[in-house]
Amino acid sequence: MSTGVLRDFAQPIYRTVNFVSSSDGAKLAYDQLTLDKPGGQIISEALVIAGADGRPEKLIPWQWGLSNIVGWLNNDQLIINIAAKDPDENRSAKPATLVSLDTKTGQQRTLRPNFPNIDLDYPTADWNGWGETVYDPNLQRVIYSANDFSYGRARFVLWNLQTQTTLANLPTRDVYWVQPAWSPDGKLFAVQTNPDKGNDWWSFELYGGGRDATQFQQWTHLTEYYSKVMIQSFTWSPDSRHIAFWFVPNPQGELTIEQGQMQLGILDVTTGEVAITCIPGDDAFSSSSPDLAPPLWSPDSQQLLVEDRFTNNAGQILLVDLSQHIAEKVADNMGPAVWLTGSSSK
Repeated sequence: MSTGVLRDFAQPIYRTVNFVSSSDGAKLAYDQLTLDKPGGQIISEALVIAGADGRPEKLIPWQWGLSNIVGWLNNDQLIINIAAKDPDENRSAKPATLVSLDTKTGQQRTLRPNFPNIDLDYPTADWNGWGETVYDPNLQRVIYSANDFSYGRARFVLWNLQTQTTLANLPTRDVYWVQPAWSPDGKLFAVQTNPDKGNDWWSFELYGGGRDATQFQQWTHLTEYYSKVMIQSFTWSPDSRHIAFWFVPNPQGELTIEQGQMQLGILDVTTGEVAITCIPGDDAFSSSSPDLAPPLWSPDSQQLLVEDRFTNNAGQILLVDLSQHIAEKVADNMGPAVWLTGSSSK
C-alpha cells in the first residue's frame, strides 16, 4: 500500500486459492495445490499459514479432503468446512460440519450442527462456507437457523453451548444468504435480515445483541427513510465498534433479479448512528448471487477497501479513510480479499 508494488502469488506448479486473514492482520491462511506440471493435475494439497509479509511460515498437509477454509475464528484458530466428507452434507441435504484448528498447537475440535430444530429444508443454508452455524471466537455461543411449527417459519437462534439452552430468537423471512457474524472481541453479534413487515420482502435491517442477549435488537432503521432496502453484506471493524455494509435503497425489479445502486453504510454500534456515504458499489446487483466482496477493514479500523463496480466488466478498488473523510483509487479491476499489516511470529 505504501509503494504500490504488486506481488503475484502465482507460480507455475502451484495454484493458490481461498485466502483468509486473521483480524489483527498478522496471519494469512490459504489453500495451496501442487501440480505435476504447469497446468497439469493436482498431486498434493496443503494448508499454508503465512506471515504478514505473505511468506509461508507453516505448511499443514490437507487431511480433510476437498474441504474449504472458512475463516479465522480468532487470531490463532481457523474454521474449516468438512461437508465434503458426508455425501448428504456435500449436496446440502444436511447442515455442514465444521472443524476448528489451532494453528499453533495443531489441536482440532469437530463442531457438529446438532442443535434443536436446526433448519433441514433443502438446500440447507451455507453462509460463506459456515454452513448454517456461526460460532463466537471462544466457541461458547453459536447462531444457527431453525424452522419449526411453533414459529411457522425460519428464525435465527442464539444458543449457549455451555448450558445447552436457547438465549434468543429472531423470526425472519429468509435465512439462505443472510449470514450472522460475531464481533472480533466476541461480545456482540449481528445479522442482516428481513423480519415480517407486511408483505414486503425488501425490508432489511441490521439486528444484533450481546452474547447473553435475550432478544435481538434492531440496530438500523433504514426502512423509515426508504420504501425498500436490501442489505447485501457487512463486516465488523477489528475494534468491534463499527459495521460497514453494502445496501441498496429502493431496489427495482423482481426478487433475485433486482437492480439498484449499492451504497456503503457504516454503523456505529456504540451510538446507533449510521453514516450513509457517497461511495458506490454495484449498479446491477442480485440477492441470489452477490458479486461484490464485503467491505474490507484495515486492522487498525481506520480505513476500508471497497470495490466500485461501475460496469459489468470494469471496476476499481477505493481506499476509504474514515478519519480524513476521503476516498482514493488504489487499483483497477481488482477486488479486496485480505488486509495484512505489521509483523508476525511463528
